[in-house]
Amino acid sequence: MTEEIYRLFKRNLPYIERGEETVKQILSDPENHLILHKVGETLAGVSVINDSTVYLLCVDEPFQRQGIGSSLLARSEEYAASKGVKKLTLGTGKEYIMPGVPMNEGAHEFFKKRGYRHSWGDMSCFAMEQLLEDFPCMDHFLGETRNGVTYRLAVPEDLERVVRCVSDAEPKFLRFYRNENFYQKDTQRPIVMAERNGEVLGAILLYIGREENMGSVGATATAHPYRNQGIATNLVKVGTKHLKDLGLKRACLGYTYTQIVKMYGKAGYRVSVEYFMGEKDLTVRREGNGMDFQKKDGRIYAESEGKLLAEITFPDTAEGIRDIDHTFV
Repeated sequence: MTEEIYRLFKRNLPYIERGEETVKQILSDPENHLILHKVGETLAGVSVINDSTVYLLCVDEPFQRQGIGSSLLARSEEYAASKGVKKLTLGTGKEYIMPGVPMNEGAHEFFKKRGYRHSWGDMSCFAMEQLLEDFPCMDHFLGETRNGVTYRLAVPEDLERVVRCVSDAEPKFLRFYRNENFYQKDTQRPIVMAERNGEVLGAILLYIGREENMGSVGATATAHPYRNQGIATNLVKVGTKHLKDLGLKRACLGYTYTQIVKMYGKAGYRVSVEYFMGEKDLTVRREGNGMDFQKKDGRIYAESEGKLLAEITFPDTAEGIRDIDHTFV
């Protein structure tokens, strides 16, 4: 089934840059719950749920606009709620195939109409990529030293120091940097580190996809005392140059956010996909008029984009008695 779902994903979202091995590994996670929609023997659509995250909801092009996506989403929400999930997220959980819902073709509107909201506030989420034949930073390379900082591949003896750095910089990345396999000589996911006087100041994780002729950079981390010194930018440049030196044709970045797009842009990356980082509160009752009613003690109300649309309050006035004292629409 993993292979069949992977082919469905690639047919309908060919512009998503994620390594085949990585996607198949995520799809085959035994903790996944699969909801399949078949037409005869053909897989027409699928929802892949892991804990409180929908990793993938995809309907094959010939079967789109027939209500299959709505059915899969409703069944996904019902399943998640039955497991005690209160908030369902689209895309990123303990792993991701896509960080969110790609906005290129308007798919995010489907989810917005069904009560999902962008969870990143004013920040946007982007994927970035470049052709390495156009890489603009040819003067960067592994083993170089700039301003007293040396950039090189991490080896097993560096693991403890790298983890110490990442613990300060970005604890959410520790699940990557604690992986001993990434410090081995022939790994597909090498780590480039920045060090000075024996101290690790920053690190970046690479992916080498020889079959796809594509590599990636990500999980860039710089310890707080060494930020705003160009170390993160140099890590991106050195890491990307290494991918080019390996003969790869393209490089991509799975996802990043508004504030650091400029940093990756200095290494030649350009935005390729913008994502809707959707989530939905499954405890909220959605009425036919499209309003999401939320209930708190003594109050039921609906809001949209921070504005109050409707409200009713009913405080306790005596034991076992509540008084409806305010309504507003």
